Amino acid sequence: MIQRSSTSHLNRSTRPDGETQSTPPDRRDTGDGPGSGGSRKPRLVYLVIGALAVCAAIFALDALSHRRRAPRPQPVSHPARPVDLRQQKLEIWRTKIAPELDTADDCTAQAIDASVASFVYFMNERRRGSRAFAERMLSLRGKWVLVRSKMPGFLGGDEQAHLRYLNQQFSKLLFSDADLQKAIEAAVVAYLSELQAAENDLLVKVRADVADIPLDAMPAARSDEIFRNEFDRVARQITPTVARELGVDALREASSFVAGEVATTILTSLATRLGASSGLMLAGAGSSWATFGLSIVAAIVIDQAIGLVMDEVHDPIGQLDARIDLLLTNLCRLVISGDGELPGMRPQLTQFDRARSQVRRQALRQLILGEDQVNTVATGCAPD
Repeated sequence: MIQRSSTSHLNRSTRPDGETQSTPPDRRDTGDGPGSGGSRKPRLVYLVIGALAVCAAIFALDALSHRRRAPRPQPVSHPARPVDLRQQKLEIWRTKIAPELDTADDCTAQAIDASVASFVYFMNERRRGSRAFAERMLSLRGKWVLVRSKMPGFLGGDEQAHLRYLNQQFSKLLFSDADLQKAIEAAVVAYLSELQAAENDLLVKVRADVADIPLDAMPAARSDEIFRNEFDRVARQITPTVARELGVDALREASSFVAGEVATTILTSLATRLGASSGLMLAGAGSSWATFGLSIVAAIVIDQAIGLVMDEVHDPIGQLDARIDLLLTNLCRLVISGDGELPGMRPQLTQFDRARSQVRRQALRQLILGEDQVNTVATGCAPD
């Protein structure tokens, strides 16, 4: 009772004219009555959203389970295209091996120039003794030996005395026939050494070039030693054909090519040429370098020395020295270049080098490409 009256009192208000006005009691959200629907509406929304989420999860799980149960498509395997070994080898030959062969040719050609230069150096060094040799020729002993060679035998004359004396002095002060032969052989050996080095370097590079080719397709490339042995074997088989096509009389592989053969050929022809030019052929002498030696060189000088002695020209030593120097210059030129008939060192090495280049190319074509011997024209052009 008391609570109702106090509430009634609180809900009354006094207007300015003295009258009281009752106001409706304050409606609180107690959960009953019309105002309670505002709090139930958000709950309903949450329930609907939750239900939808559950349904979506169920559908997702069901789809995932079906996806797992479904058989996976197997990848389609395409057969690998077979590698064309022939085409692969041709490409390696064209892009790698052929340029390396050209480089080897350049190296061996430069080796010929270096060998020739070494012989020229030898001649230039030895010609320094030409003046001393001229002095010996025109000395009192030289003149006496010359007179003795003109005396009859019953007076103690010796037809070969002057020639023997000059030959001894020439060998001592300039060079002997053995020295000249050794110089030529040394030049040829130097070229062959460079040739061998260039081919060894080439074979190492070629074997590296074909490293991607299966060994069953190229068993020769199993090791450097096997590859080198196979190259030498094929080169020996090809050499006679190349020598015949290029007109080389005797072409051998570099390992057994004897430098003495080149020197002997040059010196024999040189002795014949100088002997015919001197007009002083030795009695009973043959036409070989071993028979003539440098006696022929001395014989040429004898003609000139006799004229100088007889004519008593001014400065005979100086003039004889100049003539000896010219003789040595011509001798050096003949040894190196020849003259068309005389086979000089450079033409012989160049001919051998060109033939060896063809042997290299054909041997490698047979090893790499499996080709048989290829006919080579005399121009020296390889069928690359």
